[in-house]
Amino acid sequence: MSARPSLRDLARSLGLSHTTVSEALRGGPRVHPKTRDRILAAAAEAGYQHNPLAGALMSEMRRSRTGTFRGSLAILDLDGPRSRPKASNRFHRALALGATQGAADLGFKAELINLAETESLSLQRLDAILHARAIRGIFLLPTKEPTTILDLDWSKYAGIYSDYIIDQPPLHTICSNHYRSMLLALDRIQELGYRRPGLVLRKAHDERLLYRWKAAFSTCRNHHASFDPAPTLMVPLLQNEAFAARFTEVAPDVVLCHDAEVMEWMTTVPKFPIRMASAA
Repeated sequence: MSARPSLRDLARSLGLSHTTVSEALRGGPRVHPKTRDRILAAAAEAGYQHNPLAGALMSEMRRSRTGTFRGSLAILDLDGPRSRPKASNRFHRALALGATQGAADLGFKAELINLAETESLSLQRLDAILHARAIRGIFLLPTKEPTTILDLDWSKYAGIYSDYIIDQPPLHTICSNHYRSMLLALDRIQELGYRRPGLVLRKAHDERLLYRWKAAFSTCRNHHASFDPAPTLMVPLLQNEAFAARFTEVAPDVVLCHDAEVMEWMTTVPKFPIRMASAA
């Protein structure tokens, strides 16, 4: 998805200072009416949207000598830990901890809200709660399935999502560099002496990552001349039988897979090499 333009992007396109553009968007009297109309028209055409949290922060910083702003943020978990495998829960906990620490460094208090384990709490009710608590920033943890969060009134919040899968509303995202991570994993595999890596992916997961793992794995012949990669196993549903049959046939000496259960399956594959590893 294309990101909305920032205030500085808008100012750059108009050949004006970001201060002038900011003043015009706030309805300040110091900007000439013709200039203000030109800025407002350009902002509407470019899809610029005011960030309420950033606006409140800058307003407070202008009023405070120390530049300290104290407020509350919500870390929103739509799925809940009970629906995730242990490896995924470790990742979610790390994200929440990092967000909490980062918020504290900037003077914010971050509150983790587990929507899945609060059965009576709908998104509409959550919206009212967040508004009552003066929470203006939301950090969304990754979700297992595509979902929509349009029931929240996003005109009141600044939001960021830590994955790719939500596109309604089109929030900015921050997430792992999956392409680079795969290349780093392959570098490490080569250092450990493996020469025939194999990749196992569920089709839906490959699509979710925008094909980054598969793309990086496909380039390993160019980056690692000593590799003889096994063909990638791409399936709609990952099952032990399909895995065992395929990898007995192609005989990789190391397997990379998002699903940690594959490590258990590898112990049952006949004639599989003793050296085994899986990147989950």
